[in-house]
Amino acid sequence: MKKFTVILVAAVLCATIGATAYVSAQDKPGAAPKGEKGVLVGDVISVADFTMYGRKGEEHAASGQLQVDHGMPIAIIEDETNEVWLTCFRDPAPASHLESANDALRDYMGKKVALQGLKFKAEGVNMIRISVVSEY
Repeated sequence: MKKFTVILVAAVLCATIGATAYVSAQDKPGAAPKGEKGVLVGDVISVADFTMYGRKGEEHAASGQLQVDHGMPIAIIEDETNEVWLTCFRDPAPASHLESANDALRDYMGKKVALQGLKFKAEGVNMIRISVVSEY
C-alpha cells in the first residue's frame, strides 16, 4: 500500500509539472497577439450595413459608401471561412501610423478583393492590417 501511495504521488507530481510547463509555454491571456502575414479574399462590407440590415454585395455599394463617409468601419467577409475581418491600414513608410482603411477600401465597397497584410486574431476579433489591395 505504501508503494502504491508513493507511485501515485509521484505520478500526480509529474502530471502537475508537465501541465504547468505546457500552460506556461502557451500565449498568455491578455498578451498582445502576434500578427501573421497572409492574404484574404472576400467581399468588402460596411460593418454597420451588414450587421444591422444584412446588406452586402454590389447592389448595396452606394449605401456602404455612405456609411464609410460617416466614419463607419469597413470589413471583409472572407470567402473561405465566412469570417468577418475588420480592417486597418499602415503605410509601409517607417514612421507611418496606423489608420482607418476606409480611404483605401471605399471604392471597393460591394466588390470582391484580395488583401495582403498582417492578420491578427484576439478573443474572437479578427483584424487585418492591409499593405496591398487589389480587386479579385
